Amino acid sequence: MKKSIKFLILFLIFSSCNENVDKSIHKEFYYPNKSAFLESNDYQLVDVKSFNNFEKLIDSIEILKINSKKAYIKIEEDTTEYNIMTSTFFGLGHAHKIKMRNIISISNDSIKKKDTYSIDDLKKILKLDLENFGKNDRYSQSPNRLTISVTTDIYKLENLLLKICKTYNEIEEESSDTLMLNIQLNHFMGLVPKPPPPLPITDE
Repeated sequence: MKKSIKFLILFLIFSSCNENVDKSIHKEFYYPNKSAFLESNDYQLVDVKSFNNFEKLIDSIEILKINSKKAYIKIEEDTTEYNIMTSTFFGLGHAHKIKMRNIISISNDSIKKKDTYSIDDLKKILKLDLENFGKNDRYSQSPNRLTISVTTDIYKLENLLLKICKTYNEIEEESSDTLMLNIQLNHFMGLVPKPPPPLPITDE
């Protein structure tokens, strides 16, 4: 009986220690950065899992943008929480102007930055843009002007966002500069769809 009580006490102590360890290793990340969340209230939580296709998610984000709000996506993985403020390129009936040098378009397997690259090159391309600070005309003018445009299937979105966020975290940890990660979700890989071909001219 005494052994059983002693074992129970040890078990409870061990369980309590594990609980404290779990709490201590919990991490939270915010994008573009934490201050963007603290200084603003113009965002609304959007549950990715409540949408059955990517287009409907974008439509919802466009409606928020019309009302001068941004979407806020939360992804939990183990003991880490990723909080992503996002918007879309459209939303006010037209697209706002943005220089192509300030855009990286990303899908599940490729990256577009003038040329097309494999998703395996994400860290290299993202690092070049984030740390460019206007030095090379091929890359972004600054981290706050850089837009990461994401186009994917709804069921692959969270994994792709995690990949982007984790890659950014690695770059930020290695960098001595102040960086930020601006993510947009868009219908099209290149932001703006190609115009339709002109209608044939016929004699009346």
